[in-house]
Amino acid sequence: MSSETKKTFLAGVPAWGLAVMASFAGVILIIVLGGLAESMNLLSSDAGEILGHILFGLLLGTACFFICRRNPKSVWYVPIICNAFGIIAAVVEPNFWTTPMWIFYGGIFLLSLIGAALGAWAGKPPAVNEI
Repeated sequence: MSSETKKTFLAGVPAWGLAVMASFAGVILIIVLGGLAESMNLLSSDAGEILGHILFGLLLGTACFFICRRNPKSVWYVPIICNAFGIIAAVVEPNFWTTPMWIFYGGIFLLSLIGAALGAWAGKPPAVNEI
């Protein structure tokens, strides 16, 4: 007798796909939190933006950990894909390095690297046939 277990939709998605989803989810989180904080007058627009970036960093660090824990070989590209918007902003935006935004995105990238490294370390060792 075999037990029937249902796999979720995310079980079949490769690591790079999960990283892209996490990146888009983080950007949507920043936009939604910034807009909600400003429209509802809960926080100033700057405080809402800072809160959004902090939650964005925590989301990406956590996502990198879980993605790399499931697939330890993806540690080399998951943090880069997750931080694609920050990398593009650093290249395209002419005033990126003169504003404090580089501190946020640098910290987020560092948190993603730490999460990915810890996830790969805690991940499953490769099977004998995979080597």
